[in-house]
Amino acid sequence: MCGYYRKFIKGYSKIAQPLTDLLKGGQRFRWEEREERAYVELVQALLDEPVLTSPNWEESFKLEVDASKEAIGGILSQNGRVISYGSHRLTEAERRWSATEREIFAGVFFTQKFAYYLANSDFTLFTDSRPFSYLMKQRDPHGRFARWIAALQQFGGMTVQYRTGVSNVAADYLSRDIEVEFAPIETRIRTLDGLKKAQDEDGDCQAWRCQGKFPSGSGLERQTAITRDPGTGVITLHGKAIVPPLYRKEILDDLHRSTGHVGINKLYELSRRVFFWPGQKEACREYVNGCEGCARTKPATHRAVLRPYESKDLFADMQADICGPLPRTQRGNEYLLVIVDQASRFPWAYALKDTSAATIVERLGEVFSFTGAPMRLGMDQAQYFTGALTRKVMELYQTEVVSGPLYRPQARGLVERTIGTVKRRLAASVNGSEDWDTCIDCVLAGIRAAKSESLGMSPFEYLTGRHMRLPSMVGVAEVKPIQDDARAADINRAERIRQVLVRSRRVAEAHSRTRSLQNVLGTRSTLVPQFKSGDLVLFSKGLKPRRKSAVAGLFIGPLEIVKSLSPFVYKVRGGGESFIAHADNLKAYRGKKRVLRDEDDGNSRKKRRNM
Repeated sequence: MCGYYRKFIKGYSKIAQPLTDLLKGGQRFRWEEREERAYVELVQALLDEPVLTSPNWEESFKLEVDASKEAIGGILSQNGRVISYGSHRLTEAERRWSATEREIFAGVFFTQKFAYYLANSDFTLFTDSRPFSYLMKQRDPHGRFARWIAALQQFGGMTVQYRTGVSNVAADYLSRDIEVEFAPIETRIRTLDGLKKAQDEDGDCQAWRCQGKFPSGSGLERQTAITRDPGTGVITLHGKAIVPPLYRKEILDDLHRSTGHVGINKLYELSRRVFFWPGQKEACREYVNGCEGCARTKPATHRAVLRPYESKDLFADMQADICGPLPRTQRGNEYLLVIVDQASRFPWAYALKDTSAATIVERLGEVFSFTGAPMRLGMDQAQYFTGALTRKVMELYQTEVVSGPLYRPQARGLVERTIGTVKRRLAASVNGSEDWDTCIDCVLAGIRAAKSESLGMSPFEYLTGRHMRLPSMVGVAEVKPIQDDARAADINRAERIRQVLVRSRRVAEAHSRTRSLQNVLGTRSTLVPQFKSGDLVLFSKGLKPRRKSAVAGLFIGPLEIVKSLSPFVYKVRGGGESFIAHADNLKAYRGKKRVLRDEDDGNSRKKRRNM
């Protein structure tokens, strides 16, 4: 019946689209709020009296047409009174036409549709497409344009007039497809009658109403104002409707989604304005914690206590990292390799043309020829550090490679801070020039010679027991004259080393006291979740991850905890691979039990490999 009267229903194609979509082959039949809304609107349109007028054959007609990517619309009128509406949903082939073709097609389609009005009458066709005006002037039309011109030639009284899109709003509305998709929320107690029926079917609500209070032991014994509202018949407590257990999640779901996923406290405040049930705040807490949308987009608030690495000996523990690509220099260098000894803070830096494993291993060999092979070398999980060649060379050196958690630069804080210092000083030294690789030696000299706040002395003094002689100091303020007596020189050197060791011990004791205080304060202010093997978690790429867009999620997952490597470091699995992650980058997953598959986050997996 709707199809029979469709010409009297404004925007019929737009309204009925959710229903016509259900008739597609292979379409799963799901009747949700979108379909229900379309059905009710069509029924109401059939019941309303059409605001139409009969045509006056002595006057001219006005035909307004417009096209969108999904449909075309047209209105036939006289003197501002509508005679008939028209709309047509475009096929898949028609949607691939250009905007100009769709606009012309709208004019052709509706002149044919209203031909019994327009064939022997004068009318003006209003369109917001300028090319339509030149259609009839083509000298050698081909294809569909030739067919359209032939179809329009039967209307001798037609005049085409251009109208801006802002002025062509009526036909434009009929051509628009549905742009808003409503969330499929099914709420059975939206009305007072529905709520009253739900309360009457619930035994607890009836018992509370009869007794006028909650049972003893519930913690709500003092609430004795349970009554049935005389106006609505709803059971209330201080004017707030008491919700049966069966419908509590439904109400929270409706409130949470319709308010843009508010947090626990705000959801509780909204729900308690008109509703009440025992344990209402805890129910809000459980609901928000289990919301997958909130879990993926809202950042975690826990922070683990810092656990600094303690180096036992000089050159025993070192860290290495690469920054770049930097501006390409005349020598072709784009990357900067920085290596730092954890005990002395003594740095090395090399400009690199590429980040191949062979290049990195060669530079590491130069450092190790001076320091000897370290016991441990801290690096990130980038491919050039974890590749087969690097692993094999480290095995020959018998050096343990310590790969910190993914997206956790704090695990290599010393080398990360050194890289930041080197980059800032290079930027200040080159003064806009791209030949930054020519200033590396000067920057390294400054870092090695200057006092380190954590050491209480310079890295060079920590190694040699004396200050570094810089070019600007030569001849002006010599550090100390060279001893002529070899024995006196040896004694003097030994005394300087002893003083360095004493100062180093004092600095180490001060650092130990500071770390103890940090651990105490961190334990008081930080609650870090503990995960066990098999737990599902969400993973974030850093404490402040960069989003692809303003509405992109912060977390990916869910991933599975494989095992615990330390109190705050875990090996996780998901997306077809395993990697190390820190607790600060993890959040417990409380959604559906599903582990991330290969196809779910293939792009993220590729990015992790290239980091």
